[in-house]
Amino acid sequence: MGIELVESQDLVCVDHKLYMKTVHGLRQIDVLYRRIDDDFVDPLVFRSDSMLGGAGLTSVLRAGNAALANGIGAGVADDKAVYAYTPAMIRYYLAEEPILPIVETHLLRNREVREHVLANLEKFVVKPTGASGGYGVVIGSLASEKELIESRERIIADPAAFIAQPVIQLSTHPTIIRNGSPSTMGVAPRHIDFRPFVLFGATPRDAQPWAPLLAIFGETESFKTRYADADESSVLNFFTLDPDNPSSIRNCIRNARANSLSLRHYISSELWLDLNTLYLAAEEWTPELFTSPGVFAFFAVLKDCFYRIAGIRQSTTPRDLAYDFMQLGIMLERAECVARMLDVKYHFLLPRLEDASADRSICCNGRPCCAAPRRSRRIASATATRFESRT
Repeated sequence: MGIELVESQDLVCVDHKLYMKTVHGLRQIDVLYRRIDDDFVDPLVFRSDSMLGGAGLTSVLRAGNAALANGIGAGVADDKAVYAYTPAMIRYYLAEEPILPIVETHLLRNREVREHVLANLEKFVVKPTGASGGYGVVIGSLASEKELIESRERIIADPAAFIAQPVIQLSTHPTIIRNGSPSTMGVAPRHIDFRPFVLFGATPRDAQPWAPLLAIFGETESFKTRYADADESSVLNFFTLDPDNPSSIRNCIRNARANSLSLRHYISSELWLDLNTLYLAAEEWTPELFTSPGVFAFFAVLKDCFYRIAGIRQSTTPRDLAYDFMQLGIMLERAECVARMLDVKYHFLLPRLEDASADRSICCNGRPCCAAPRRSRRIASATATRFESRT
């Protein structure tokens, strides 16, 4: 695949960048694919006795100067219980129907499923969810009576730690083998362990992965009036620097500073100082900031500024009516963002028709579920009453 195979001693981190040692000097690495556990990735962050990982690798990843193809924490997807959810994940994230069916996977934490599997254990393959390499797998049709009894006991003791799949006949591939002696060759069927590796290249020219972001914030039409394509450069400029976009970060900072100026007698000196410093910095922003220090570093610094201002506001603002209105505005903004995300993604979140009856029977024992709407109305009414009494 044209990928260099390296060990920890072949890598070095300098100035939050990752390099590979070569006979021609250091060569910067942009993407790394690891074959070691999370605990050993970086001795400065995880296990200090690790000799397998690279010291400083985590800081490189945080600075955005390199990417880890299988990022820290990605091992959660190795849980075999995830198998059962892959069709739903494909429908949710890709809005497509799965092309290839999966092997039917039973989650043994479900009591009815567990009882069925235990009663027919010889017909299933039982696998521990957290193991790999074939460890702990029991093939019912090949297991002895003792192995089946031990497997049944382990399942009863910890049902969530196991899945079960039906025994299936694996396909074979014609393979050249030796028939007894090195000089005699033959062809025989053999099972093959096939591991696909997908290397993602450049995004297609006609793809617009930034369009959903515009839709979530309700800015699609406003964006189209000034930009031709929704790509990384145009969307970043629109949301961050665009003086004609009232919702751009720069304009929001300008408005916040102008409002704070009129309330200078009310807000604390610390809050005014931090906000005014951010305003002066924002007036100097240029698109070059997205290349140096880079998008990740720019927004990391900006995020820290916002956190600091929010903390100062929270700790220094008097708890009066103005503070209540400020909190109300924050809650309304959050609710609006959630509503927009639901509006864009609602077709992924709605249950399929064939799932509706099953969900109703599970949640309501076959009866129409009308208690939840009534309860929601009671909660909304009580909330409105409390709000009215307070104001």
